[in-house]
Amino acid sequence: MSFGMSIQMRYQSLRWSAHLPSDAVSYAIDQELYDQALVWADQGRSIIWGQVLQLRLPLAELHRVEPRLAERLVQLTSDLDGAQTTKFEVASGSDILPDNFLQHLNNATEWTGLIEEVRRVPGFNRFLRPKTSAEILSAINALGGPVIYLNANRYSSDALAIVPGLDEVLHIPLHDLDFQLLKAVQILFRRSLSGTRGREEITLDRIGKLVKDPGDAIAPHLQLSFPNVLRFLWERVVKPVLDGLAISSSADLPRIWWCPSGPLSSLPLHAAGRYEQFGDNILDYVISSYASTASIALHATRPESHQGFRLLAVANPKGCGLPGTERELEIIRNHATEYEMAEIVGEDATVEAVRREMEKASWVHFACHGVQDTGDPTESALILANRTRLTLLEITKLSLPKAQFAFLSACQTAKGTDKTPDEFAHLASGMLVAGYRSVIGTMWQISDEYAPFVADRVYKRLLETPQPDYRRSAYALNEAVRALRKEPGVGFRHWVPFIHFGV
Repeated sequence: MSFGMSIQMRYQSLRWSAHLPSDAVSYAIDQELYDQALVWADQGRSIIWGQVLQLRLPLAELHRVEPRLAERLVQLTSDLDGAQTTKFEVASGSDILPDNFLQHLNNATEWTGLIEEVRRVPGFNRFLRPKTSAEILSAINALGGPVIYLNANRYSSDALAIVPGLDEVLHIPLHDLDFQLLKAVQILFRRSLSGTRGREEITLDRIGKLVKDPGDAIAPHLQLSFPNVLRFLWERVVKPVLDGLAISSSADLPRIWWCPSGPLSSLPLHAAGRYEQFGDNILDYVISSYASTASIALHATRPESHQGFRLLAVANPKGCGLPGTERELEIIRNHATEYEMAEIVGEDATVEAVRREMEKASWVHFACHGVQDTGDPTESALILANRTRLTLLEITKLSLPKAQFAFLSACQTAKGTDKTPDEFAHLASGMLVAGYRSVIGTMWQISDEYAPFVADRVYKRLLETPQPDYRRSAYALNEAVRALRKEPGVGFRHWVPFIHFGV
């Protein structure tokens, strides 16, 4: 996919071929070519974010060897990086392309030629090439836990595990995960999230009988409850993976990164389990994080800029009808008394002011409305002062070398879209691309009543030491949701939506 296309154009293009990488992975697995399956899974997901990050790689080593090439590449990269978030418009009734688009195409062509020239320089033959299986396996030690690629389609359902210290890809077949049943579960679960009254709860056993006729399985009066969805994910996906990795329940929980695809991308793997009395659930086995690919996760382990700690809190309590956001601010303020903190609240929280302060801060907390645009994911946004929008497109324009941790305490910040599920086209991923290494987001709407509880527990854990450590954010979130579960009146829809990305 060409850098000559804007990000919006690339998303539109991917809609027609979204299933192809998954099919290729299944073919490689069927042939027992697990290394090749890993490479295709890593290349075939989050394609657009991978391209954006390619344009932001440091070129210090190339500059030392070939300064002329490096300087021209820096210039072209800067031009392309800025232009890929531009909406190129053709005048109504005209077939003439705008001059800025033609210049962008020329830059993309020259950039491609320069990359080939760089690869002819001794020692740079792998420059910007996709990672090999061996490179991914050796680099994964930096994460400190296994990365699990989940791949389900009409051909097969499988997991590919890459484990620190293991020099081969581990294949875990998911024999009980039927793809038609998975799609039905996804649709029925989404209906349960809508909160529409009067729908009939369907059991997993009944779905299995109806799934041969999808028209019946997804009849509009049916929905699937949280306990049934989480049990389905536990029995058909998560527990087989944990068994394949020989991970058992323990007090010292290991990290794990889930890289789902297709329908699994919108289902809460991090909360899978049987929640009846004495039932097992994932919270007692692992600390879950998500990543679109191992390469994207590894990007968060790059060398850091060691500068002073600064926390930015952004909230719009009166303008968005969320009084709980005021409590969130007060909670964060109380935990951050020993640290430098900036606040932008209410009408002061303009897009420009927030962007300017984000450049100065290492951590950022948003307490506001959020929305996922399913038609054009780049227009997904955090709602700021006067209902202005900090969009995903605007976020991806940012390059924040100081950035470490982002907490998006807003609705739908990690929802994504069914049209390109493997692209992780949501605000949480956009924060990773902008430079944040660890991000907490939400899969659907969250409760203004309980969001402050989660924020309280997370920041209490993260700010209890002299040196705040964002690497503990996944642990902090796990502890927070486990505590929230025990609160009176709290249901699955209140604690399940909070998820973690990055390191």
